[in-house]
Order: sequence, then structure tokens, then C-alpha cells
Amino acid sequence: MKEHPLSFRTDPTYVATLSFPELETWVPGSAEGELIGGCLSLVVASLGTPYEPSTDGKILFLEDFGEPPYGIDRMLTQLRLAIKLDGIAGLLLGHFQDCEPTSSACALEETLRDVLRNIEVPVLAHFPAGHGSDNWILALGTRIRLDASSRRVEFLESAVAPRS
Repeated sequence: MKEHPLSFRTDPTYVATLSFPELETWVPGSAEGELIGGCLSLVVASLGTPYEPSTDGKILFLEDFGEPPYGIDRMLTQLRLAIKLDGIAGLLLGHFQDCEPTSSACALEETLRDVLRNIEVPVLAHFPAGHGSDNWILALGTRIRLDASSRRVEFLESAVAPRS
């Protein structure tokens, strides 16, 4: 899909299926669930507060900006220790803009793959959303099907409510 349809934001009957050449399957399979998440730093900062997300049975989307790989490692480890990755149905990774190391430290993708190596749910990486100029709409709170094997995300419901 090359264009970003206005219908996604305005038409209550429109549901999208998104697939991009840069998407990578890290763990094959498919899963359905409510799409939650966002900026990894903010998701982790919400732990222990009334805004902490319930992740059980959900598709978790994560992205971030300006965090070095060791910071991404720490935050993903904190999510794992908080048992926020154990019950997810699937994982969608977006942009991690300006997160590459400035020294000879581990590269970002190597860090992500290492921390997530034992995850046993479908994982689709490099989705063009989050911080960055290529930022597709992901309607958090909607039900989606994440098909990591086919490298696509299918919205199962509209992102907007019908007008009454």
C-alpha cells in the first residue's frame, strides 16, 4: 500500500490491510487482538501507575526515539520482568528513530533480537510508524490481525465510530 488513505481517519466502514516491503518476520504466525502500546519509553514509564496497560491477549506495538540500544534493552527487560510480555498475542515493532549506538556498542537490531529471542508469539518488525517521517496511522484500541508470516497488518474494525 503506497498511499495513506484519508478514509482511514474519516470513513466508519473503512478497514485497512497494510503491508510494506521493509516488514520483517522475526517470529512467524498470526494473532488477533486489540492494538495497544506506543512509545516504549512511555509504556515503561506507565508501569506501576493507573495508566499501566493490560497486555494480556493484546497486540503490543512498540517504537521509540533517541534511546541507545542499552536503554532499549533495559526497558524491554523491565517490561519482561513486569510480566507485560508474557500474555501478549503478538508484537509489532515500529520505528526506533535515532536509536543506533554512537560507539562500538551492540547495534539496535541485535539488541532487540537478543532481548526478544525467547518470545513465542508472532513478531513483525520495521513497521513504518512511530517517530520518523514515514509514520502510518495505527489506531490504538482497535482489533487487528497481525500476520507475521505474510508480513501484513489487517484492521478488523474501523478506526472511527459511525456518526449518529
